[in-house]
Amino acid sequence: MKNILAKNKNNVFGNQVMKRSIILCCLLFAMIVFLQNCAPYKMKAIRAQRDQRYHLALKFALKHLASNPNDRSAIDILNQASKNYYNDLQQQITHFENLNNWMAVVRLAEEGRQILAEAASIVGTNFPTKNELDYLQSKREQSKFNRAEEIYAKAKQFYQNGDYLEALEKFNEIESYTRHFKDTDQLVIDTRQKLAAKTYQQAKDLVSQGNLETALSVFDQTASYVPDFLDVRHQVNQIKSQLSNSYLNQGQNYFDSGDYKNAYNLSKQSLNYGPDNSMAAQLFSDAKEKLTVRLAVFPFSSSKLDQKFGAIVSQTILSRALPRRSEFVQFLDRENLQKVFEEQALSQTGALDEKTAVEVGKISGVNTIVVGSVTLVSHQKTQPTRRTLTGYYDKSYRDPKGVQRTKKEPFSYTAFEVSNNVEVNINYRLISVETGAILANESINRQAADAAEWIVCPENFVQHLPYSERQKLKASKEPKNLESLVNQAIESLTADAASKILDLVSPF
Repeated sequence: MKNILAKNKNNVFGNQVMKRSIILCCLLFAMIVFLQNCAPYKMKAIRAQRDQRYHLALKFALKHLASNPNDRSAIDILNQASKNYYNDLQQQITHFENLNNWMAVVRLAEEGRQILAEAASIVGTNFPTKNELDYLQSKREQSKFNRAEEIYAKAKQFYQNGDYLEALEKFNEIESYTRHFKDTDQLVIDTRQKLAAKTYQQAKDLVSQGNLETALSVFDQTASYVPDFLDVRHQVNQIKSQLSNSYLNQGQNYFDSGDYKNAYNLSKQSLNYGPDNSMAAQLFSDAKEKLTVRLAVFPFSSSKLDQKFGAIVSQTILSRALPRRSEFVQFLDRENLQKVFEEQALSQTGALDEKTAVEVGKISGVNTIVVGSVTLVSHQKTQPTRRTLTGYYDKSYRDPKGVQRTKKEPFSYTAFEVSNNVEVNINYRLISVETGAILANESINRQAADAAEWIVCPENFVQHLPYSERQKLKASKEPKNLESLVNQAIESLTADAASKILDLVSPF
C-alpha cells in the first residue's frame, strides 16, 4: 500500500512539473512573438547584423529608432552596424580604386555617406564621426575628378583626330562630373566652331545641288552649334523663303489644273516655311473652299409607298451624317432647307426632279445635292400556319398492389405562326450643282421581317405548360405591320447610305 501511495505521489509531482514546463514554454513563445510584433525592425536589424548584412542592419535600426528614439539597445546596434558597414565600404572602395573603376567608387561613396550621415543624426550615437563622413566625401570628389580625367583624355584624342562630334559629347560628359575641368570650356567652344564650319560647308554644297530641304536641316544643325555663325541665319531665312515660293508655285499649278487636293497640301507646306506668305495663305483658302463640300439632302421620291417615307429617308440620312461632318463637309440643315422650300413655294415632302433640285441647290448656296428614291420591292404576309404539339402532365394511379404511383400522360395543344416580310430599296444620286453631273449613283436593298407566335390550349391543361409556352397564350396574333417594317428597313438603309455618302464626298 505504501509503495502504491508513493508511486501516485511521484506521478502527481511529475505531472505538475510537466504542466509548469509547458506553461513556461508557452509564455516564452508568446513573449518572443510579442517582441517580434512590437519591434519587428529591431529584430530584423539583429538578424541582419548576425548575418553580416550591415547595410540592412543599419536601415532596419534606423527605422526602429524613428518610432523608438530612446531605445538604448537599438542605438548600440546602430553604432555597431555603422562601424561594420563603414569598414566594408573602405574595403570595397579600395578594391574598385585598384581597378580604376571610378564610377563604382562614386556610387559607393555617395550611398554610404548618405546612410551614415542619417545614422550620425540620431541622438546618442558615437559613430560615424566627421572624419568618416569627410573621408567618403573626399573619395567621391576624387573619383569624380579621376573619371573626368579619363574622359578628358578620350575627348582630346577625338578632338585631335578631327572627330569633333564625338569629342563634343565627351567634353559635355565631363561637365556632369567636374565643372570647368582644365581647359574643357575653351575646347567646347573650339569644337562647336569646327562643327559649325563643317556643317555650314555641307549645307552650302547642298544648296548648290538644289537640295534645299536637306540644306535647311544642315543649316539648322550649324545654328545649334553656333547660333550666330557667319550668315547662317540669313541662309536659313533665304532657303525658307525659296521653299515657300517653290511650294506655292507647284500648288498654284495644281489649282489651275483643277487638282485642289494637291493644291491644298502644297499651299499648306508653303505656309510651313513662310507663315507670312500672303499668296500661299490665299491659295490655301481658295483650295479649301474648292474642296469643301456643301451638301443638301432633298426629299426622296417614293414608289409603292406613301410619300412620307421619302421625306423620312432624307431626314434620317441627314441626321445620321451631321455628327460626322468635318471642316471639308458641311450640310444644309433642315431649318434652312425648309426656308428655301417656303421661298420657292415648294412642297417639303414631295420629291423634286433633278433639274429643279439643281436649281434649288444653287439658290441654297450648296455645291452638291443628294436626291433619290425609296421603293417597296416586295411585301409578303403569310397565312397562319398551324402545328399540333404534345405536352405532358403527371397522372396519379395505384398499381395492382395498391401503391400510389404517377406516370406521364400526354395532352395536345395547338401552335400558330404568321410572318410579315418586306424588302426596301434606296437609290441615291450625288449631283454637282455647278455642272449638273452625277458624281455617284448607289442602290442598296434591305429586308425586314417579323413573326407572331401564339398557342391555344385546353384550359384544364394550361397549368402543365412550360412557362415559356404559357407566355404565348397571351401573345399578339399579328406581326409588326407594313409601316413598322418599312421604318425598320429604312433605319438600316439610311445608316449605310449616310456612311457611303460621307466617304464619297470627303476629300481626306
